[in-house]
Amino acid sequence: MNIDAGGIQHLRAVIYILTGADQAKHERACIAWCDKKRYQVVGLVIDDHLSSRWMDVCRMTTNGEADLIVVYDRNDRPPNRLPRVESPEPDEPPDVPRQRRPRSVRRTRL
Repeated sequence: MNIDAGGIQHLRAVIYILTGADQAKHERACIAWCDKKRYQVVGLVIDDHLSSRWMDVCRMTTNGEADLIVVYDRNDRPPNRLPRVESPEPDEPPDVPRQRRPRSVRRTRL
């Protein structure tokens, strides 16, 4: 974790992207996710579909270079993944504060 000048701790994220036609879209979505969560991006790893770079990403988390891994789609993760992995969901509803129901007031006769 990094602590900024204001004393706020920020998790360090490494982004893991698979090559493909939507690669640029996936990169933008993951970077936006990190911005939304206030993660510091410390690496962007682009991999072919053989998951040959996944262990490099895992080493970044085990060596303390990154606190978590961000992937675009949960299906992009190899089945033997170990560290914390997050994925921005394209259809995730925005953070909306929960509203309370108004209290009902009972009238009593005196």
